[in-house]
Amino acid sequence: LLIGQDATRIEFIWQDIFRGTFWRGGPVLQSALAGIDIALWDLAGKALGVPTYRLLGGAARDKVLAYRHVYAPTPEELGEKAQQMLAEGWRVLRISPTDRIDKGFDPGRVAPTGARHFAALRKAIGDEVEVIFEVHTRLTPTRAIELCNAIAEYRPFFVEDPIRSENPGSFATLRAHTDVPIGTGEQLTHKWAFRELIEQELIDYIRVDICHTGGITEGKKLAAMAEVHYQELACHYTASPVSTAAMLHLNMSIPNCAVQEHNP
Repeated sequence: LLIGQDATRIEFIWQDIFRGTFWRGGPVLQSALAGIDIALWDLAGKALGVPTYRLLGGAARDKVLAYRHVYAPTPEELGEKAQQMLAEGWRVLRISPTDRIDKGFDPGRVAPTGARHFAALRKAIGDEVEVIFEVHTRLTPTRAIELCNAIAEYRPFFVEDPIRSENPGSFATLRAHTDVPIGTGEQLTHKWAFRELIEQELIDYIRVDICHTGGITEGKKLAAMAEVHYQELACHYTASPVSTAAMLHLNMSIPNCAVQEHNP
């Protein structure tokens, strides 16, 4: 399909691939399309001798804020490891203390466990550091509401993936019962999957993964959709230096970049 095409026609190629297959827009197609799209933007920048963000409208910022993961089995160790991260220069941290609850995952223990770890973390690092609380889509709306309200006093930057991301109606239920900021989207693969979450203002942070969401081209459009509703991007990290570089250029070019996930 691509042999002989003009590599500078990035939007045309994106649309041709997306619309040209019968089974549209799933994670397999969108990941393959993302790889092609990111490569085309890279080629365009190299051909013109400029950074890719210059082609996306130029630098909207001088730096992109990044966050780092902190894992520890106990609240005390979480505080100690977080202090080490801050000493290295990280300004935003992410924790997921309920991932490895002993004796299996018990949704009823998530809120008290999460609150206990978060309280110890705040005691260790203070109130100024931004902290993201990751849940990995493991809760029902009822249990997610319980968790969000239990950790609200510790002022999370946002709660990431408290419930599965496919059903916007469930986010409406969650939104109605907590004031904690919410982020989701790393498992969604195109702008139509994000549409209701954005338009109904059901989340605060858009967790776009440009390696599974059609690349830089789709990421730029999602940023524009989110900007209308005062939502910001907190791009998901796909464990590769290519994805890191690609989302860095996207985030450099948009007005509503909140933070970028990174794990060196």
